[in-house]
Amino acid sequence: MRTRVRNLAAWGLVALVMAGAHPVVAEDRVVRARIEPGGRITDSQTIRLVVEVEGGDFAEISVPRLPPLRNLKVVSGPSTSQSSVFQFDGTTSRQVMTSQLVYGLIAEGPGPAEIPEIEVRIGTDLRRTEPIRFEVERGASGRPSSPGAATETDVPVFIEARLGSKEVWVGQPVGIDVTLYAATRVTGLNMVEEPSFANFWVEDDAPDPSAEAHRSDVDGRPFNAYPIVRKVLVPTTPGSFTVDPYGAQIQVSRSGGDLLRDFFSNVRSRTVMRRTDPLRLEVKALPERGRPAEFNGVVGSFRMTAELDREVARVNDAVALKVTIEGEGFLRSAPAPLVEATEDLKVFEPKTTEWSEIRGGKLRSRKSWEWILVPLTPGEVRLPDLRFRYFDPAEGRYAELSDGEHVLRVERGDALPGETTARGEVRLERRDISFIKSLRTRLRDREARVHQRGWFVSLLVLPWILAPVVILAGRRRARYRRDHGLARARRARSRARKRLRVARQQMEQDDSGEFHEAVARALVEYLADRFGRSASGLTYDLAEELLAGHGVDADLRRDVRSCLETCDFARYVESSGETGRREEIHRQASALIERLEKVLA
Repeated sequence: MRTRVRNLAAWGLVALVMAGAHPVVAEDRVVRARIEPGGRITDSQTIRLVVEVEGGDFAEISVPRLPPLRNLKVVSGPSTSQSSVFQFDGTTSRQVMTSQLVYGLIAEGPGPAEIPEIEVRIGTDLRRTEPIRFEVERGASGRPSSPGAATETDVPVFIEARLGSKEVWVGQPVGIDVTLYAATRVTGLNMVEEPSFANFWVEDDAPDPSAEAHRSDVDGRPFNAYPIVRKVLVPTTPGSFTVDPYGAQIQVSRSGGDLLRDFFSNVRSRTVMRRTDPLRLEVKALPERGRPAEFNGVVGSFRMTAELDREVARVNDAVALKVTIEGEGFLRSAPAPLVEATEDLKVFEPKTTEWSEIRGGKLRSRKSWEWILVPLTPGEVRLPDLRFRYFDPAEGRYAELSDGEHVLRVERGDALPGETTARGEVRLERRDISFIKSLRTRLRDREARVHQRGWFVSLLVLPWILAPVVILAGRRRARYRRDHGLARARRARSRARKRLRVARQQMEQDDSGEFHEAVARALVEYLADRFGRSASGLTYDLAEELLAGHGVDADLRRDVRSCLETCDFARYVESSGETGRREEIHRQASALIERLEKVLA
């Protein structure tokens, strides 16, 4: 009986509280911003910026734009949350509702940090928060030998970046590897800072951290090492360059040894911020002494093979000549060896294939060209000696590859003896038409009547043809006025052709950079017109994602990116100014636009 009375009293108290609770009016809303944690802040931890509105009903809050932050960078958010609590004051109570926006921040380094006033929109109302200023201290790096705060040195995890060499030549590939070292369990990794390689051509190779993990001792302490970034950099200009640090948020799981305490505490999971040290790279200019006139800017160590698909052919037969260059180095911008046509030989433009991979921090490349040759006269046709010139960084000098002279023996075809003619000779083979009777008198058709004449019939049919055309043209014009993106996409092809015609006019000029920049701009702006994007913000990766989303196959996407990358790289290579190479680039860009039109139309 007493238990029943006690329960009734409890329910009555709850009912009294609910009856006395009342929401706060909109004017009582409080807008504020705070950071978490609230104590010591270091550059090796993630900072939470919480913008909250308290009071009234649950409000739809937003921040139109965060102000410029000092010594801070936004890496995530905003995420939203809402909560509700009851506050008691004597016999009255009130329900307080809170809406929050949470951002993830990291400090760019030790020193003063500031979050200025933040403009918060609550429905149609605008409020401002108070500015937040605090000091960022240097945190622990996670390395065993590095000093740090006592609260962070117990998280043995760090990342390290290494260059394959500290000094290279212009055009010589150099590898960069970023490795995560952890002596505890890692449950998550988020790269939040990456250097920009403005003066480098970058080849990416995605490592598999799980498959490539290994054990490594650092200052006498065992760590698990996971490769997380692997790239090859190809410098395009000489100078002394600094590779900025990589930064990553690393989530680690730790145990304090007490299962019950670990279950009810937060020490089992922690997110720390780690950065690599900046790296220094010296890039030397290629020597002028001994530079061949035909040098094409390729740096590395290569070998060349050339082969004919057969050594004996007949007149007018097609013969394939394949030349392959392979080795360690960057071959993306390498032009084809020179194969010239002669009076006895017709030469068609080569088909190019490329392949590359990163192995052991080095870039291995292979590039092949295949020509179709057509012999025009019988006898022996001697192909010119094929040569490929490059710079060998190991020897510090220019080198040349040559595969020697190739001889093609050409036999007569199936023509009868005595029917072989010299080049350029035109001969009447046979009479195709024999007239039954020669025309000796002038023939004249009888004049048709007016209603039987073609122009009169055309006037009768013309309104039936023009009316639908005019209606469809009007609808199309109205549609283009409403949808500017559609009109822009329809004009993409013609605009790209105009830009390529301008680029062709620059082909014979001395400035190779302007020509390749014009070709690249034509291709980029074509993609921007097609997808209704701004050309200035269209990166290689974004263009590839847009093409993939519209059903463009991987081969065509790779060809588009290869053409753009070749144009960008050729702007910094002097030998790319050869007219033949420019003609190849221009023809490749025109063909890509036509191929894209067939897929995207």
